[in-house]
Amino acid sequence: FFGIYLILSISLNLEYGYGGQPNFGVVAFYAAGAYVAGNIANLMLLPLGSGLDPFMPEAVSLKVQAATQNPLLAILFFVVALCSSALIVGVFGYLASYPALRLKEDFLAIVLLAFGEILRVVVRNYYPIAGGTVGLGGIPNAFVWIGQTQWIRLLYMITVLSLAGGVYFFAEKISNSPYGRMLKSIRDDDVAAASFGKKISWVRGQIMFIGSMLAGIAGALYAMYSGYIQADDFLPFKTFEIWVMVMVGGLANNKGVVCGALLMTLAEKVLGIVSVELSLLNLPFEPSYLRYVVYGVIMIIVLLYRPSGIIREGPLKTPAWKVVEKNE
Repeated sequence: FFGIYLILSISLNLEYGYGGQPNFGVVAFYAAGAYVAGNIANLMLLPLGSGLDPFMPEAVSLKVQAATQNPLLAILFFVVALCSSALIVGVFGYLASYPALRLKEDFLAIVLLAFGEILRVVVRNYYPIAGGTVGLGGIPNAFVWIGQTQWIRLLYMITVLSLAGGVYFFAEKISNSPYGRMLKSIRDDDVAAASFGKKISWVRGQIMFIGSMLAGIAGALYAMYSGYIQADDFLPFKTFEIWVMVMVGGLANNKGVVCGALLMTLAEKVLGIVSVELSLLNLPFEPSYLRYVVYGVIMIIVLLYRPSGIIREGPLKTPAWKVVEKNE
């Protein structure tokens, strides 16, 4: 989960921390990636002409069985699902945000917030692609053919963390480049950036494409981990969680985002255990909502006393900056 949350946090950090685009619909692109992976499983793992409903138990068992019996097919599905989720959700994110990119940032935030919730409601009630209230199951793990649960989990954890490390390396390269400097200039003063010939809406669209692409990868990884997804897995609170991770770690700082994602992932697991223990005490309130309160308090404290996060935003390490440091 830390690897998945780290990818989502880096996605939001590129969009908002560097690009200044407040994406309050992160969960929509996360969900889209998961559903793309689920439908790729329907296409690749169900026999052609079987006539089975891909959302029914017989089809779910058949998909898992196909991946279990054919390791190459399982690995091929993993690769195809990741690539498809990245590309489709990237395009999806660009098209979804494009109408609001020419407006002020707060309009984009409102549009994406509404878009994420509308998408969840539509998915919950639309059967052909998402399975409606039944959900979408039979999304196999890439290592399901190994057969031993502990090895499957260990290898998948290593794979997810490796991908998260690759995403971190990619984010470091893109942010500490002339392109990252341009993103910051647009974030800080789009009028000044436009006066230097920068195509503001086009660059904003690019970073939304990149951020949505990464969120799609995270969604696909989650779907293949859980094996089953439904609309209520992608509530708006998931977006708030990712925002807390980025704000706690530090905007426009990938190292800070790693810290924020790690701390809040640990907090989520600890609060889950505490909620279960408190539920046994017959308290006059619902303990499962405790994490909502804690996350809100953390966000308020960060905004009041450490608005720059754990690690403050520093200068970009572009080639030009390295020349300046050398001369000094």
